[in-house]
Amino acid sequence: SFAVLTNMLIQHEKTTAKESLYRNDKGKAEGFLIPHFGSKNIDEIEYADLVKMLDALNAKDLSPATKKHYLSLTSKVFSMDGVGMV
Repeated sequence: SFAVLTNMLIQHEKTTAKESLYRNDKGKAEGFLIPHFGSKNIDEIEYADLVKMLDALNAKDLSPATKKHYLSLTSKVFSMDGVGMV
């Protein structure tokens, strides 16, 4: 599921990334991404789901850099599934 992969990524970053990146990604994952996608399987997430995610981020009136960070973090989660980190 998206939540499981996201938590795996965060745990991986805990030991490999700078502390600030780890805390930033953990906050974004727990505060928005995991609640947004929930236990949905990653292969069930479609383009329309990503558009809804962007709409929700736009509703929060975040800076473009912050939105980009959310997209980057989402991309990292998707790439984990493809490189066999599961």
